[in-house]
Amino acid sequence: MVKTLKKRSWWLVWLVSALIMLSPSILVAEDNCFYLGVTGQITPFLSGDVGTGIDAPSYKDAFGTGWGVGLEGGYRFTEYFSAQVGVGYERFSGSTAQGICFDSLNVIPIYAGGKYHVLTTNCTWDPYLRFDLGAAHFGPVDTSFMGSRGNYWDPSWAFLADAGAGIEYHMAPFGIFAEVKARYLGSPSSAMSPLSDADSSWTLPVNLGLRYYF
Repeated sequence: MVKTLKKRSWWLVWLVSALIMLSPSILVAEDNCFYLGVTGQITPFLSGDVGTGIDAPSYKDAFGTGWGVGLEGGYRFTEYFSAQVGVGYERFSGSTAQGICFDSLNVIPIYAGGKYHVLTTNCTWDPYLRFDLGAAHFGPVDTSFMGSRGNYWDPSWAFLADAGAGIEYHMAPFGIFAEVKARYLGSPSSAMSPLSDADSSWTLPVNLGLRYYF
């Protein structure tokens, strides 16, 4: 009797040990799985001018690298494809360019899109490609020049599109991820036309975040 109990105990120990060792590859997001994620972000501007004329300052001159936070929900409906919607808040500190002092810029992106997962759902590491379409709300921006202050951009909505790649590490029920995207933003609304008629812009959001699967 004692030998039988000892034998069963050893089998139980081996079973628990095996589950612990295999858990990173087993306890991952399954098919038909929802998630909710939070994101921290840094976003440098890459291109575009904030006004008209040959010497108009660029977005990179007028604003510093932005920081932001985001909330995203998604649903993985097949092994290789998932869909997501999200909203964020981003702030770009203002700078002085060519004697013009720009206030900070606030941007609120709202989007929907999809992901293509390179590997199946039973993998610990989850590399993926993603794309999104949506709109971005530009907050108002004031400027100061030679003691005179004025409204440079009015609050407005602009088109948003992005594409990028990321990788996620699953540790059920959580996933830790990092991703980078190339993002296009339409032009904000000018309040001092034609001087403040801005170009559209490209940014490079770099995200690090946490997802919870349920």
